[in-house]
Amino acid sequence: MPSIFHVGTHKTATTSFQRYLSSSRDLLRRNNIIYPRYDELISTGISHYAHLDLAKSIDPRVNGRFSPEEVKCMFKAINEHAAEATSVFISSEPFWRIGFSRHGQPRSCFEDKYNCLRNYFSMIDNPTLAITARLRPDFMLSMYSENILQTTNCHSFEDFISKSWYLFDYARNVDLWGRFGKVVLCSYEAMLQQQNIGYYALSYFTGIDNDALRSKKTPHANTSKHIALLIYKLYLNRQGYSKEDGLERMAKAEKFLRERNPGFLTKFKSHQWMGGEWWMSTLDLNAHLALLKDHPSVFNQHSGESQVSFAKQVKKGQSLTGVTDDEYSEIVSYLDRCVIS
Repeated sequence: MPSIFHVGTHKTATTSFQRYLSSSRDLLRRNNIIYPRYDELISTGISHYAHLDLAKSIDPRVNGRFSPEEVKCMFKAINEHAAEATSVFISSEPFWRIGFSRHGQPRSCFEDKYNCLRNYFSMIDNPTLAITARLRPDFMLSMYSENILQTTNCHSFEDFISKSWYLFDYARNVDLWGRFGKVVLCSYEAMLQQQNIGYYALSYFTGIDNDALRSKKTPHANTSKHIALLIYKLYLNRQGYSKEDGLERMAKAEKFLRERNPGFLTKFKSHQWMGGEWWMSTLDLNAHLALLKDHPSVFNQHSGESQVSFAKQVKKGQSLTGVTDDEYSEIVSYLDRCVIS
């Protein structure tokens, strides 16, 4: 039976999905699906709702928690569980960060990563690579936002994309993951239309139809912040605040706005992070459209509409206006006063 590796992408309700799987372990087992704990793969004291450390330990250029021998033991255990169940599910978005298409790296780096993964996945009899993809403009913006929120980085959107472009090269990543097993692509946009996103993803990747699993829900976790709050966090990063202090001040600003001035947020609702000219010059539209053609299920029932609107957006630069200097100053000065008061 297949071993399903949910390898990403980031910012596609992965945390919500993983918590759904983790909280449903017993129910899943009764339906012959195993979402293993770490202790079921290797003797360890780690407890987590996802398999993040497994993915981080696979990259040969990263000093992960597990040694190569321990990773081999875990892959062997995954394959053994798969022989006893309808499917085994492993979920960790850091798989996607391994960086097959990272620019500027020597060929030897790519070969190290590719050969390392090939050796691990050769231990799996029937691997499936499950990928949840979202429209690339939204994915890029969401990843930049997360980077500003969870670090003290203060780089521009352009600088972030120039360093992390490999994350958004869908076509190359899907092609390379497909060399290790069957690729199944799911649309994040279609997932959001469902009442139970955890069950929808599970059903999409495994084909299961079960009322008990359908009725079990988990809240949507790790949702995006409003652009005004992200701008404020960017300002705090630029002022040299630590990650903890910056998040604390942003949380105070968010609480103030929610309770005393929610209308302030609607003023900046339509803004995005960058201008259309730069976007048009660097976005690989052809690769995106090729992915849609080769894997139409990536955007499900509205794939054609997505192709057309995406192309128009890139060509015309619509709704990609940046925040002006005056608006930036208005946001940070107002929110700073809210926090101080």
